[in-house]
Amino acid sequence: EKRKVSDMSLNEFTKALIERRSIKSYIPNKQVPEEILQAVLTAGQYAPSSMNQQKRFFTVIQDESFIKEISDKTLKMMEQNGITPSRPNMPFYLAPTVIVCSAPKVAKFGHDDIACSIMNMMHSAHSYGLGSCYIGIALGIFDSDIQKRFQLPDGYEPVACVALGYEQDAPAPAKSRRTDNIYYIR
Repeated sequence: EKRKVSDMSLNEFTKALIERRSIKSYIPNKQVPEEILQAVLTAGQYAPSSMNQQKRFFTVIQDESFIKEISDKTLKMMEQNGITPSRPNMPFYLAPTVIVCSAPKVAKFGHDDIACSIMNMMHSAHSYGLGSCYIGIALGIFDSDIQKRFQLPDGYEPVACVALGYEQDAPAPAKSRRTDNIYYIR
């Protein structure tokens, strides 16, 4: 049996999930207020984690020169690997806040736990009128000299990042979604 989203009513929370977009253009130098940042981080901490072990670590970077250093290192590493940036201002799109999300190297589900945290943080940010973007190609975070500055617990490594700030340009409307990828067995 197949159903379409339009066949059901959506509550406000679900509408907000559908409306959130990845933001790739931020207002320069307009920093996220501390109380909102703390709420977003709390949402990340309350995300599901494997066996509720909560083995995640968040490094919040708001130092513009450090974000630029990571960006420059990323672009250099992309070039060395034959990857051409698909958009200007990659990888963080000039966001004033970057949250580096790390997990234990040996955690079987560490990447999954981080993905859950990032989704919680992005939806929380949206609820406060902030833009966000899941950043998986910030190769500079894997540089050992840069990593030392993250103050990671022993055995942890960066997995992905969240760019966070106030959107400068309205995002493009959502692309239509597939309707053939859900099947019910009843």
